[in-house]
Amino acid sequence: MTTEQGETRHPLRRTMNSLRRVSEYASALIFFVMFLCFIIQVVGRYVFNIPAPWAGELALLSFIWFVFVGCAFVLTKEENIRIDIVYRMLPEGGRRVASMIVLVVTAGLFAAALPATFDYTSFMNWQTTPVLMIGFGYAFSIMVIFMAAYVIRALVHLWRLLRADWRREI
Repeated sequence: MTTEQGETRHPLRRTMNSLRRVSEYASALIFFVMFLCFIIQVVGRYVFNIPAPWAGELALLSFIWFVFVGCAFVLTKEENIRIDIVYRMLPEGGRRVASMIVLVVTAGLFAAALPATFDYTSFMNWQTTPVLMIGFGYAFSIMVIFMAAYVIRALVHLWRLLRADWRREI
């Protein structure tokens, strides 16, 4: 089933497209907050001679969240930066195998590190950021979310490479 625009009406595909759109809006909002904090810092310090340390801290936290939300939910595999000099020299089947190996290794490493990362970010909640007093566990919890999202996306990509229509995945 497809709509007039050629977009599938499959419920999972619609849900994923909606989540991607929400993630894009969230990334845009986070970037706006980061940019606004930057402007507040510059104007406060250089125009009014009043430093705004909270703005610097919020800009830094916004940057961290912007990068990890974008990498986890917004960027597609085609938009990620890869070193593919050797990959492009391989025949089609070799690219498929190389992609599968990379996905298994990276997803395996991320999955193995996920429990320790979760434990550490949970543990770090006792310490807070200097100005805004946000627990480091909350501030860096996006790392756990990013790692889990990467593992899921890698498994989905691996599943697609294992299917019969794998050629559109490489």
